[in-house]
Amino acid sequence: MGLGFLKKKNTKKLKFARWGVSLGFIVAPLQAPVSGLSLSEYLEQVESQSRQLLQAEESRMAALERRSEADRVFAPRLVATGRYFYEKESGQSGFRPQGSVTRGFEQSVGLEKKWSSGTLTRFRAASSRKRMEGFPSLDDPFWNNFVELGLEQPILGNRLGLRDRALRRRGRAVQEAEALRQSFQSRLLMLQAEQLYWALALAQERLDKIRESLQRTRAILDWNKRRFDLNLIDRGDLYQSEAAVLQLKQNLESAERLQRDIRREFEEFRRSNEFESELELETLSLKVPDLPTVGEWPQFREDLQAVQTLSRAAEAEKEISRSATHPDLFLFGNFRSASFGSRFSGSQSQVFELKHPSYEFGLQFQLPLDFGNLARLRSAADRDYFVQRQEEARVEEGLHRELVGLKDRLDELLAKLKVQEDLIEIQRKKLAHEDSRFRQGRSTSFQILTFEEDLSNAELQLLEFYADLRMSLAELRLFSEDSGSSLANY
Repeated sequence: MGLGFLKKKNTKKLKFARWGVSLGFIVAPLQAPVSGLSLSEYLEQVESQSRQLLQAEESRMAALERRSEADRVFAPRLVATGRYFYEKESGQSGFRPQGSVTRGFEQSVGLEKKWSSGTLTRFRAASSRKRMEGFPSLDDPFWNNFVELGLEQPILGNRLGLRDRALRRRGRAVQEAEALRQSFQSRLLMLQAEQLYWALALAQERLDKIRESLQRTRAILDWNKRRFDLNLIDRGDLYQSEAAVLQLKQNLESAERLQRDIRREFEEFRRSNEFESELELETLSLKVPDLPTVGEWPQFREDLQAVQTLSRAAEAEKEISRSATHPDLFLFGNFRSASFGSRFSGSQSQVFELKHPSYEFGLQFQLPLDFGNLARLRSAADRDYFVQRQEEARVEEGLHRELVGLKDRLDELLAKLKVQEDLIEIQRKKLAHEDSRFRQGRSTSFQILTFEEDLSNAELQLLEFYADLRMSLAELRLFSEDSGSSLANY
């Protein structure tokens, strides 16, 4: 009878302990984080503190500013000229005696403007001061003033400004490609920062899950120790609980080490030294979205746009080298206004000469003599254009495969998430049912530990799926027109 009394008394204690295990197993509290940091706040910090981003943005702005250099050929120019002249008459010429000398200085100010049609227009206002020596009646200096308008139009070679426009297109394309490269580099760095944010969130949530599992497993171990002391279970069940606790401790140490490594890189991205304080990041779980519509071809990727822009530059270079092998023929014309000269003699001045307006028209022919070198340059430009178009096709095809693979991965992740959530629900029901049987003495702690491990692994797998989904959606934004599109809402 005494044994029966002891057995009854101990059974009450065990029932209480079983309830404690059940409650501790199902409702395990989480540690409260110290400070919060959202994804948008982190990306703003990275954008403002990252030297790589700042350098990339400065390079991009410099490339955009240098685009104006390509238009310099069409910018109006101010031309100022000063010319000294000396003329000596060696023979008898008209009214000028032999040995007479004409000295003078001419100064002019004008504007030149080249148009996209290749037309060159000039305006010049000039004034010259002359002195004739050896001719007594004209020994005093006089001034000559006039206005000149000029026009030059290429007919062959640089016909209608073809070469000039190609030069401008090439310069603009090269600078635009550089700006696109720098812009894409900035987006890549922000993508790395976002993926690092979700990697840290995954590491922290994995730690929480392992701590919860360790807490529940320790409760089971304590429970089994008490049962073993009462000779109610075999030593093998106790060993199984101890092994499970040690395995989870080892997993916890590995997870903490991984979390520290990711946190260190996380802080380096935003140039911070706050390694000690804990962070509350956004949760990995999200409402499973319908994937936004993205075209089948990655036309919005800046790296592809940069390659396409370089193809336009190669095409412009091809046109330039081709036109350089052709002879040039220019049609030019000049108009000079009426000019007059003022002669100064002592304190008086008088009109010395008066000329009527003059017109001048003509053709100018230029033929390059370096035929061999020009032909080689033309052949090289053709090859460069062909190679650049092949590179463009290769990059476009590679990005298309990458986009299709990314979409397939997202579809697969969404399907896995749905299955995994259903699996976790079943694992929880299975564990709750086994826990009920365990409290009734119809199951073993080994079975509880096995089901606990199954649930823990399923929850960790779900976290990894969510992290992969977050990172894949961030990567998908590289194919959108801008990072602030509807993709940024996921």
